[in-house]
Amino acid sequence: MSYKVLARKWRPQIFADVVGQKYVLAALTNGLSQKRIHHAYLFSGTRGVGKTSIARLFVKGLNCEIGITEIPCGQCKNCREIEEGHFIDLIEIDAASRTKVEDTLDLLDNVQYASVCGRFKVYLIDEVHMLSRHSFNALLKILEEPPLHVKFLLATTEPQKLPSTIISRCLQFHLKSLSIEQIQQQLEYILKQEHIQSEPRALYLISNAAHGSMRDALSLTEQAIAIGHGSIRRKIVVEMLGMLDDEQPLSLIEALVEGKVSEVMELLNYVALQSIEWESLLVEMIRLLHRIAMIQLLPTSLKFFNDDNPKNMQRLCCLARVLPPTDVQLYYQILLMGRKELPLAPNHRLGVEMTMLRALVFHPQENISYPIQEPILKTQKCSQFSSEYENTKLHTVKNLTYENLFPLSSNSEEISKLDNMPNTINHLLKARSQLLKENKLKKSNVTDNITENIKQNIDKFPITTLDKLKLSCWENNQKSNDDPLVTTYKNLELNHKIINKNDIISKIKKKTNTDELSVTQEVLNEKRRDIEEWISEITTFVLPESAKQLALNSWKEINEKGIVTLHLRSSHQHLNSTDVYKLLQDAISKNRNKLIKLIIIIDDDYSKSLTPIEWYHSIYQKKLKKAHQSIKNDIYVQTLRQLFDADLDEESIIPI
Repeated sequence: MSYKVLARKWRPQIFADVVGQKYVLAALTNGLSQKRIHHAYLFSGTRGVGKTSIARLFVKGLNCEIGITEIPCGQCKNCREIEEGHFIDLIEIDAASRTKVEDTLDLLDNVQYASVCGRFKVYLIDEVHMLSRHSFNALLKILEEPPLHVKFLLATTEPQKLPSTIISRCLQFHLKSLSIEQIQQQLEYILKQEHIQSEPRALYLISNAAHGSMRDALSLTEQAIAIGHGSIRRKIVVEMLGMLDDEQPLSLIEALVEGKVSEVMELLNYVALQSIEWESLLVEMIRLLHRIAMIQLLPTSLKFFNDDNPKNMQRLCCLARVLPPTDVQLYYQILLMGRKELPLAPNHRLGVEMTMLRALVFHPQENISYPIQEPILKTQKCSQFSSEYENTKLHTVKNLTYENLFPLSSNSEEISKLDNMPNTINHLLKARSQLLKENKLKKSNVTDNITENIKQNIDKFPITTLDKLKLSCWENNQKSNDDPLVTTYKNLELNHKIINKNDIISKIKKKTNTDELSVTQEVLNEKRRDIEEWISEITTFVLPESAKQLALNSWKEINEKGIVTLHLRSSHQHLNSTDVYKLLQDAISKNRNKLIKLIIIIDDDYSKSLTPIEWYHSIYQKKLKKAHQSIKNDIYVQTLRQLFDADLDEESIIPI
């Protein structure tokens, strides 16, 4: 007796045996029961989801001897012949091997003949997307208006390759991929009927590897039965599929959280010896991190993870307690980007190792215990890791502020605030505060002494002497901005410039009385009004861009005779053409309601007045300077630069 494979032996014989596809089955069975039968059906979906099986069941319902029914008897001659594959009125065609138009024409020559023993003649065309363009054209007319005794059933895995004219003539049903739970339940039922022992975890791995296909799952099951001598065990399935169980990825996550570089590398070496795909390792770690995040934020989700053994679930819950949610998201993002960059690495192992090292670099120095709603027992593996965090109080974490984490001075009161923090941070911050205090006192004492000695003889220090002072600093390789000599030089140079500036102002005040100063201010205000009026006038002009640019780069002057003179900068003299001159003269005349005479001259004397463009630029520079000064004086920016040696990107500053 020949052996019949599981995929054929357990092919559905009635609609109730089909796994999933609830809505497709409902539409077909209702159509059969109500005798509302279309002449053409299109079944689409991935491999192994039941397209051909459902089509054959539909043929049974059409040609069963008891009548058109959604529950065929399975005992009559027609049902048995359809099941065995030699029903004369069911013409099954493999479109992948009969793509030519000649094959399609031969097929259509027999359409007009009535069925032999069945109620309908049914054409089942599998992989219909493989037909040629001419074959589709030959099918169009007969598919739209076939004889009453003919039904067409089309099946394809790639419906997007079908012409829209074919799809519009059919009732299309898209079969969805099966879920892992649906495949696992069906496998348990079949193996129970076959009296084959199996482990639930092994069936879960097979269902997961089938990627939604029931036929693939049954093929993998047969392979596991052959390797396992009539039984299916988890260890055999793992070796057969060349995939990872939760043990290695979970151990890697635990090693990452603990910051153990050597243990991470040892686990990666073990994975390499097992010849496991490196991408699957990252995928499993990402999946476990997702479960940890779900346990932290939604503890009730534990009941949905029924595929894990209790020991692994305890380890996951332990990680959920000791690993902060922010770190979970950080690790998830690092591993996700590592998987994305894996094809770009010299080899996959190097890419995975670099991803693990990247995750270790971002490993926090101390982790705080993260409580969940329900107490979870920890295994021995995680108890040692989490013991140092159990005594940490959550209210202590909430009361920590920026100031007590990063003190700027190191007096006894501030140091005492650090006693409640973990030992590692405590020692680091104490040492840092002490160094800051010593360096600050040292620099201030040296700078004050040098500055005081030089200030006593400030009149004897010309700029040339100060330049020599700075030059000596450079020669001694003391170029740092924190060097006392350089700091002293900068202070003295600044004081010298301020003194010179004050001397100039005082001399001006001595030679200029109050009336002259007020006249100067009036002149400046008048110039400003002239520029603003000229800008307002330009905005009313309806001119091409070249004419507007000429006006914006000129300042206007009107003499007593009403002649308008535009002082154009030489850098834009190329804009001065006859056409532009005529347009600008007409615009100014129209604005003044009289004909005016326009003169354009080249003038680069910036002391007389500014052009609108130059005026805008000066205003922008003032705002930019104010914005620079505001950001530099900001207390938060200063704190970041002092504590973290941050650099201010001044080019990115834009005034508002």
